[in-house]
Amino acid sequence: MRWLGSRPPVGIPEGVAVSHVSKWRLFFTVVAVAAAVYVVLQTPIRLGLDLRGGTQIVLEAMDTPEVTVDSDVTERTLEVLRRRVDAFGVAEPTLQISGDRRIIVELPGLDDPDEAVELIGRTAQLTFHPVLGSYLPGEAPEGEGLVLPGTFEDLLLGPVAVSGEQVNTASAFFDMQGSAEWIVSIEFRSDGGSAWEELTADAACAPFNDATRRVAIVLDD
Repeated sequence: MRWLGSRPPVGIPEGVAVSHVSKWRLFFTVVAVAAAVYVVLQTPIRLGLDLRGGTQIVLEAMDTPEVTVDSDVTERTLEVLRRRVDAFGVAEPTLQISGDRRIIVELPGLDDPDEAVELIGRTAQLTFHPVLGSYLPGEAPEGEGLVLPGTFEDLLLGPVAVSGEQVNTASAFFDMQGSAEWIVSIEFRSDGGSAWEELTADAACAPFNDATRRVAIVLDD
């Protein structure tokens, strides 16, 4: 019960109603403060670079004779950088696009800018490998080649058979008239075509459903 006047109604001792209301207000105040303290203690605090230190790098994409930078190119580049940063193990990194050409990377806790630039600034490495075998996750032999981890299987890969430097251009299109699948068309330079021919010919000789019948196309290992 609450009164809008400065004094309680006649018949009720002065101070009784006020004391009753004050107790409930105090109770709810304590509950609210306790809840706020609990939320604060349970929520991890994310400090910015200005408070916990780290490195910020601004990358700007430039046009080349082969590629004109647009928003799609920048988006794909962002995904490549995100995978690199995730593999590096930086806690709570921030990657965001600024405009059509710039990508801002913040790496909290990483105080060596040279190390950060080496990690994310190098050119992506595209390689083509023969598949030597398929294993259950975590059971591929170590030291025998590059292991490409997957959700249901790990692939053991052989040495690089074709490199990205031997690829001139590549394009993808959806074949709506024939196989109803995505098709990638690759044009090679120098001896890349013959190396690709040899790689795929060896794979085609493997039995059906055998892992070695596949070819692995790998970006940054």
